Amino acid sequence: MNKVILMGRLTREPDVRYSQNADGSMAVARYTLAVDRRRGRNRDNEQSADFISCVATISAVVTPPQKPDPAAPVTDESGVTTETTVDEIREVVENSGSTEPQVVGYRVTTTRKGADGQLLSSKSDSVYGTITITKTVTQPMQQDTTDSVQTVSETVTRVYRQTVHTETATVTVTNGTLHAEMENVRKGEGHGETNMSSLQPDVQKPGDGQFDGNDLYGRTNKIGGDSSSDLPYQWKGEYRLESSYRVNGGGYNTWLAHQFVLEDENRNKYYTYCADFQTDAESGWRYAMENVEDAEYYDDEAAKHIRAIAYEGYWGTNSGIGSLENLKKILREKGEAVHGLSEPEIAALTDGQALTATQAAIWKFGNCDPDNRVDDDAISVIKYLGGSSFTLASDPAKSTIQKLYNYLIAQTKDPTPRTTLLDEKTIQGAKAKVASKNTDGTYNVSLDFVLAVTPDARNEDLVINVYQGNEVIGTKMLSELTGTSKNGTYTIDGLKLSNNASVELRLEGTHQLETGVYLYSSEVRSENGEKKTAQTFVGIASGTQKVDLRVLVNLAITDPVAKIIRSGSEQEQLVTTTQDRTCTETKTLTHYSNDVQITTTQVDRSGRSWENHWQSHWEPTPGPDQPEEPKTPETPETPETPETPVAPVVPGYDVPKTGDASGLYYVLAIFSALGLALVTCAGRKRRTA
Repeated sequence: MNKVILMGRLTREPDVRYSQNADGSMAVARYTLAVDRRRGRNRDNEQSADFISCVATISAVVTPPQKPDPAAPVTDESGVTTETTVDEIREVVENSGSTEPQVVGYRVTTTRKGADGQLLSSKSDSVYGTITITKTVTQPMQQDTTDSVQTVSETVTRVYRQTVHTETATVTVTNGTLHAEMENVRKGEGHGETNMSSLQPDVQKPGDGQFDGNDLYGRTNKIGGDSSSDLPYQWKGEYRLESSYRVNGGGYNTWLAHQFVLEDENRNKYYTYCADFQTDAESGWRYAMENVEDAEYYDDEAAKHIRAIAYEGYWGTNSGIGSLENLKKILREKGEAVHGLSEPEIAALTDGQALTATQAAIWKFGNCDPDNRVDDDAISVIKYLGGSSFTLASDPAKSTIQKLYNYLIAQTKDPTPRTTLLDEKTIQGAKAKVASKNTDGTYNVSLDFVLAVTPDARNEDLVINVYQGNEVIGTKMLSELTGTSKNGTYTIDGLKLSNNASVELRLEGTHQLETGVYLYSSEVRSENGEKKTAQTFVGIASGTQKVDLRVLVNLAITDPVAKIIRSGSEQEQLVTTTQDRTCTETKTLTHYSNDVQITTTQVDRSGRSWENHWQSHWEPTPGPDQPEEPKTPETPETPETPETPVAPVVPGYDVPKTGDASGLYYVLAIFSALGLALVTCAGRKRRTA
């Protein structure tokens, strides 16, 4: 689209009228703009002007959303009745062609009542349709236009060319160029700092050296010392749950399957499994959090398997992700044809068996060499009895663990932007475009940048700032750019830069991380001239990450120059052109025409918004010496984090190198799309959801 910007005066107040069209009501504004000629004077040496007639229109079309389906009352075994109702949301929409309230959305209300009819909880969600506001500004004009053609070439092969025809002169034109160089992305101060909360096991750990009826063992902790590293997490030698079923490594080698407990500086605990099959866990070593895909010793496909195994596997929670009941629910939903487990086998599945299968499946894709890996054909053959005593696992137990293992290693899960830590690889590219040259010698420049992840506009506060020195010359909330990108490319325009300028693109703010799977990588130490690392752990957590990623973009611009050769002499004149150039090469062509320009702008109001209301009432049960208190319903579903017990070393048994690891405002304002005039249409409508 061609674009021209003119500054002028209104000759009189705009004439605003309303009419009906096929799509509804339409506001029509007519006005005349007086634009002074830059070099035009009349005979009396007074300023002359062009008078330009303009027409602007605006209309609104309401598109309601699809009506959700209500749900009939359903009563569960405890006598709690759940019911879902759907109500219309109506309002008067200006410029829609109707003075009556229209359906703009629906409110879905879900209630839970006890057996006595008492309200236990309610939740209300509102979904809205789309209001499309169409604005059209039309102005006749005669203006030279410039088309720019960008090529993807490593060299400049096309230039702007202008020929001055005289009988005695010829004109040659040199190339105009833009060179944009992006330096390496680097971390700013504090980038990567996390404030995370780990998935918390609820299952009680047996006492030191003890077993329970769920095939779990209590390993004794061996608390070690501190290190000098400033990494945020540390393993001090604490264990959590351990299975009595050993993981078979082939031959006579069996490996412990248990959880490790990391701590941060505030003594918060993070529960993990081993990610390495052949690296020792080192007491006192410190750890940093990173994406599962960032590990260097396995590929992205293996990372997808580890992520899925952690999501569906066993962690010792009472409910939800990581619970034995949730795992059984998944198996029942998938069916025996998928995993081979019958209903009696699922019902008999124990915590220890699920823990062994989960750890073995993670080891399958973790760090291991060809001569030291899990035995895919016989995952568990030995059961630990305490001390130095072992026995062969029963056939039903071996079969159940094997089938669960086979199912888990077949699963994959892709990462999402909301479960991905941002790092230097997040900013993958940047380029610059020169739109025009100003009379003061500066250039109007836009910056394009490519992100590896798509931001979520729900609660993201990441900001893109453009710095020149210590001054911010451009800024955008990343959520404002969401949905406007093409192939992950986002644009910040309106930058006024001089030649040979350097600007710094910064991605700053707080990244919200939903519950996801993350690695904990150890510090690197030097021992006897060699680099050494400790066991890598994998865990499930959620929280926030501080983001400060920076990249420097250097610009060098060369104007095209026309050389006029006359009778042996040379004269130079600058050719005013529009250039479009990235780090590749740009080819541009200039031509002139007299056309009528019509600019149409369509603005869509987002079609969806959600409101959630939840209220809970609970009622404690009075004890024998306690008087009756007012009744209130049970607390929603976040389980309490129990005291974390400790875990043991098997005396006299060879412990392997595996870490022993085992509303909305509508402002109807018509701006002449090209700066020709400003018309403000009366009427504003506010809708509060």
